[in-house]
Amino acid sequence: MPSSFWYNMTMIVTIPIKTEKDIATPGPTVLVLGYFDGIHLGHQKLFSIAGEIAAKKRLSVALITFHESPKLTLKPYSPENLLHILNAEERERKFKRAGVENLYLMDFSSRIANMTAQEFVDTFVKEVKADTIVVGFDYSLGSDRKSAEDLKEIFDGEVVVVPAVAIQLPISCSWIVLICQQMVSIPLISKSRENSIEEWPVSGRTLLLMERKSVLK
Repeated sequence: MPSSFWYNMTMIVTIPIKTEKDIATPGPTVLVLGYFDGIHLGHQKLFSIAGEIAAKKRLSVALITFHESPKLTLKPYSPENLLHILNAEERERKFKRAGVENLYLMDFSSRIANMTAQEFVDTFVKEVKADTIVVGFDYSLGSDRKSAEDLKEIFDGEVVVVPAVAIQLPISCSWIVLICQQMVSIPLISKSRENSIEEWPVSGRTLLLMERKSVLK
C-alpha cells in the first residue's frame, strides 16, 4: 500500500450533480471513474497512481461517482446491494485522503443507465475536462458495457488501467476477520492433501456479507 495514501489531506470540493450542466471544473483533470464503496488496497493503488499522474502533469484529481451503487438500480431486489461498507461521510473522507480535489456525486438515473459508453464520455467526461482517465481493470461503462480497455478507443486522451492487487494468504477465520476489517480484496489460497493450491478471488465486501450471513461460522 502506498505510504502516502492515508496522509494526503487535499482540499476536496464535493459537488452534487443532476446533469452535466452542474459540473464546473476550472482546468484539465485526471479523472477517476468507479463506485468505490470500501476503499480497499486495489482502490488505494488506483488513487495513488491518479495522484502521481496529476502531480507530474500539474493537474487536479477529479472523481465522478454515484450516491448508491449502480447495481442497486440494475438489480433492485438483491439484498447485498443495500449494504454499505462505508457511510457517505466516511467515504467522502477517504476520497479526500486519497487526493480527490473535485468530487462529483450523482444518482444512477435511468438517463445514465441508458447512456452508451461513448455518450457518457462525450457528456460527462468532456465537461470535467479530463486529460487522463484512471480506472480499475474490472471497470465497465455504459449500457453497452464497454470495458476498461475499450475506453482507450472511445476517449481521445490517455487511459490508465490499474491491474488487480493480489496478496496470497492461508485461509483462516482470523485472516477472514482481518480482511473484513481492512476491506482488502485478495485471492485466498488453500493447500490440499496433494499440496496443490486452489484460488478464489474473494473481495472484502463479499467476506463482510458472508460474515453477516454467518456462512463462515
